Amino acid sequence: MKEIDPAWILMFYSMPSKPERNRLRIYRRLQKEGTLSLKDGVHILPLSDDRYEFFQWLSKEIKGLDGEMNFVVIEKIEMMENIDVIALFQAQAEASYSEVEQKIRKITVDLSLLEDKVDIELEHTLRQMLKKVVRDFDLLYKIDYFYSSKGKILKAMIQNIQSRFESDFEMHSNASRFTIPLYEITHYKNKTWQTRTNPFVDRMASAWLISKQIDSNAKFIFSDTINASNPNIITYDMNEAIFTHIGDLCTFEVLLKSFGIEDDILNAIAKLVHTLDINDDKYISPQADGIKLILSAIRSSSFDDYEILKKSGEIFDYLYLAFADG
Repeated sequence: MKEIDPAWILMFYSMPSKPERNRLRIYRRLQKEGTLSLKDGVHILPLSDDRYEFFQWLSKEIKGLDGEMNFVVIEKIEMMENIDVIALFQAQAEASYSEVEQKIRKITVDLSLLEDKVDIELEHTLRQMLKKVVRDFDLLYKIDYFYSSKGKILKAMIQNIQSRFESDFEMHSNASRFTIPLYEITHYKNKTWQTRTNPFVDRMASAWLISKQIDSNAKFIFSDTINASNPNIITYDMNEAIFTHIGDLCTFEVLLKSFGIEDDILNAIAKLVHTLDINDDKYISPQADGIKLILSAIRSSSFDDYEILKKSGEIFDYLYLAFADG
């Protein structure tokens, strides 16, 4: 959530002139956080708990380098209206996008070359470029505290590029050859859901989706063998399962489509799960590596499949909230 009418944290500091690397180190820290320099040694940020904590830690770091720092929380700056300070933040943010903007526009131009021909090598190169650009853009957009016009324009351009890639991927996807039947969600209540042992990304996410959206009283069991004689056992993400991969879709995506679940946040999570599970170039998911690291740690830290689902479910709870807030 971007700030609308914020209070401010004003900090002022001084550093010894030597060694110069210490001064550069602090400058980079402030720049990375998106602080606005009002004058030499005086910086400002819109107030939030995490930024307040940032200045607390920075103060200790500066004092450890033989410098001095203090900061205060204020409602407004005398002789400046909040709207003027916000305008300065927006101008700073717009200037910071220069390099990213050039790359986005280059990708847009090069992408037009693919409209009339198939060039697999160029498409792969552009997808890899886009992944890097999205990571760089996200870092800048995170500190674009007041929705600069440039930030909104570039975000829309990235979304357009991603949509074009996804549309092209869907056109050539073998998932388009399959029809996914629609199931009545009321017929899948109070069931036992079976998947393979030692669950990972798709099985973790699917179990979470089942519990949250399909069967709140779901009981989960784990076995690598399907017992087809028991109609109350619903299998997922395993060979010959009722719900599993179809074409290029992972089980999480299949469940969403099978039960007609429409939710923009779940669709965003589906793209992330797809990226981690299928490992193709369909979606650009900058969060993927970090989420995979966390889920890998959960799986490796426990031999209990139930505990793995419980802990990973908490991660997806927080991930849902993060996407909702973003």
